[in-house]
Amino acid sequence: MAGAYILPHQQADLDAFGALIGASLLYPDYTPLLPHGTSPELHRLLRERPEMGARLGAPDLLQRHPATRVILVDCSQAERIGPPAALLGEVREWIVYDHHPPLQGDITGAEVHRAATGACTTLLVEALQGLHLHPAPPEASLMLLGILEDTDHLRTPNVTPRDLRACAWLLEQGADLPWAGEILRSALTAEQIALLDHLLQEGRWVQEQDPALWISAVSWDGPIHDGGRIVHHALASARADAAIALITQGKHVTAIGRSRGSVPLEHIFHDLGGGGQREAAAAVLHDSTLAEAEQRLLRILQNYYGPMTQQAAAIMNRAIFSCPADTLLGEAAAALGQTPHRGMPVVENGRARGYVHRQLLENGIRHGLAGQAVRAYAETLPEVAPETPISTLRTLLLEARHPMLAVQGKTGPLQGIITATDLQRAETPLSFAPERRAGRRHLRGEIHRQWGAAAISRLQELGRRAAALGSSAYLVGGCVRDLLLQRAVTDIDAVIEGDALRLAADLAAAVPGSHLHSHPRFGTATVRFADRFRLDLASSRVEHYPQPGALPIVQAGGIQADLWRRDFTINAMAIALNPPSFGQLLDPYRGLSDLQEGRLRVLHTLSFIEDPTRILRALRFSARFRFEMEAHTLGLMKNAMAIDIFRHLSGPRLWREIRYLLQLPDLLPALRLLQEWRLWPLLRPAPADPAALFATVQRALTLRDWFQLSFPQEPLLQDTLFLRILWHDIPWAERQERLNYFQVGGADDIQNDLQRLPEIAAQLARGVRPSQRRALLSQLRVEGVLALLAGHPQGPTQAAGLAYLQTDRHLASPLSAKEIMALGLAPGPAVGHWLKRLRDARLDGEISDKESARQWLLNNLKQPPGKP
Repeated sequence: MAGAYILPHQQADLDAFGALIGASLLYPDYTPLLPHGTSPELHRLLRERPEMGARLGAPDLLQRHPATRVILVDCSQAERIGPPAALLGEVREWIVYDHHPPLQGDITGAEVHRAATGACTTLLVEALQGLHLHPAPPEASLMLLGILEDTDHLRTPNVTPRDLRACAWLLEQGADLPWAGEILRSALTAEQIALLDHLLQEGRWVQEQDPALWISAVSWDGPIHDGGRIVHHALASARADAAIALITQGKHVTAIGRSRGSVPLEHIFHDLGGGGQREAAAAVLHDSTLAEAEQRLLRILQNYYGPMTQQAAAIMNRAIFSCPADTLLGEAAAALGQTPHRGMPVVENGRARGYVHRQLLENGIRHGLAGQAVRAYAETLPEVAPETPISTLRTLLLEARHPMLAVQGKTGPLQGIITATDLQRAETPLSFAPERRAGRRHLRGEIHRQWGAAAISRLQELGRRAAALGSSAYLVGGCVRDLLLQRAVTDIDAVIEGDALRLAADLAAAVPGSHLHSHPRFGTATVRFADRFRLDLASSRVEHYPQPGALPIVQAGGIQADLWRRDFTINAMAIALNPPSFGQLLDPYRGLSDLQEGRLRVLHTLSFIEDPTRILRALRFSARFRFEMEAHTLGLMKNAMAIDIFRHLSGPRLWREIRYLLQLPDLLPALRLLQEWRLWPLLRPAPADPAALFATVQRALTLRDWFQLSFPQEPLLQDTLFLRILWHDIPWAERQERLNYFQVGGADDIQNDLQRLPEIAAQLARGVRPSQRRALLSQLRVEGVLALLAGHPQGPTQAAGLAYLQTDRHLASPLSAKEIMALGLAPGPAVGHWLKRLRDARLDGEISDKESARQWLLNNLKQPPGKP
């Protein structure tokens, strides 16, 4: 029937698809369509099993034959089918099958089939039963898959007996339960784990109870496969009543919510412009920044629940990684080593009894205590009640510098853990733009809130001593920018109008336990305090560039001149430290406004000519902060590039900035800008297939995160890892020329890896024994192995590389050199030879323990010389 269609909501999931299949059996004259996108899991299903979409009509049918009769499944609003709603025409007849509650905006005058079942597909199954219609086994399997997906294997609170009966009937029709279970049961991929970890790191509580609401807002450049499942894991980890994730990708933000049934997600997400049900909902916010989406969500939540609380129970982390008190030190160290945590609480009878950290466990093992219970060696863990105010938490964490706090009542179990990171997230106001929020003109309170009372005390002391010497002290540069952005600060830089060396010496002498490192040639000094707090001091100065790209000539100058010499206005702000103006923001070049607007602007027109590295710094800041270049600044940059300004730059200076780029946590935005700005020649020839290169880099980023989580004590040189990936297709001679020009450390290792990678990959692809696998991969640095894995994401090469990193390289001979010599072998090189052969035999499964190793060795020692 022309113009008669069955339509689901946009980004249709498996339940919507199951309902679509059921409706097509009920109404054979109607054409089922997927008019606007599918969920990643449905997209994957149709890609891998295209026959499952045999009933679907062509996507452009709506354009050729506007709808006059429409059956909506899994939604009740026409706009929820997305942009194709504009193609519907004058619909004369509406039929709705929906298991969501009625909402404002539902279609009026429709024939509605609605019930509060766990899945919409259940309603279609019941309709088929009522008419004695029987689906074929593949159709029954698809409908079963839809019910199981929407009810999380029949485990969500909204599951009804009707859902169970529908599943039973579908099985009677030949539905393939093992197949459906396998589709839904697959483990999280590395990319999904990376996104989940990102969500958990950035998540925070906006309300702790009645109900407990947890949100996380992140930027993500990779694909979002099965986002609902990822957020479901976040809900379980946070132990919240509801978890809502906001994930920005390009110009839109995807919102995904999961709840345990006590939070009306269907209404909250309807207000966001999406829909769903109480336990699961989603929305897509087009042309919205992450900050705007979060502000909108918070306003909606406040409409439902009012102002959010600020007590220990509201900000604690309920996803507690702990160990029982009877855990052995060796076991605790192994468990902690598999996580990114520095320490964990020790729990006995459900309550925290102390905590252990990496250094304590490592020291204990070194002293032979690996077999002792942690109970006897756990350090004191301060306890706070759930109702403890945030001011007390701040004192304990930032002033007393406790690493964590245990939230528990006088009786009852441990409820949560609070760290300084949790406190910092909690103190961010509800109506905020986390990437670009800038504070007021007076920042004393902001310094105290973010850096703690100890930092305030040291900075005030610096200001007082500067005033006593007739000088003025200011915080400057990146630490001011990051304070205003509410980002973590690693280096605190102070500029002194006066003698920085004298002031540093005066400060260090006055503070017990501090250490002074002076650099008279540069007029700079560093003061390190006993608690590792560090201040870098420099006298204010102006710079003169004798020629383009040259190093500057430095002269003394005032604070305003010192700020003028900096690269961008967002880095040209200062905070006064002298009394009584302590905390006052000095912003002569409107850096605060640029920071709030997310704008990069140079201070003068010759900025890029005098220092071409500022072009790469602009690229790095644009990628890191998601800032945009101001139009005039963009024109100045293009002018500098048009005259080949980088030819004036020395290799080491250029490499320093490229290295900073390669060390970014998320490298892809920087590489995309490198391509957009046509700066590839600074690093390599323009790639023939940028998309393939970016895909390899994305895999490498995921592998980097996995490696650092799996082996937190093992160093990884991220910059040289990505050089191996970015240079894999460049000839040896060109690589060597660039390495020499840049003066890169470890150049021989990079060349060795890149020369060996193709042959090693080819041998691994053909299949080798574990000992041969180890021999091949041990020729590479860890960075080379990760580059190999990024370039070969599947197959035997991938499996071999992972096995080497996880197992092979750590495996040793079961027998020690002493034990080998006890069997009659004389000391000498032969001992090392047999240690290696024993290790290889263990890898190849020929031996498993000391006894089998001894027997293997004795047998092989009896063989004539020259035989293996």
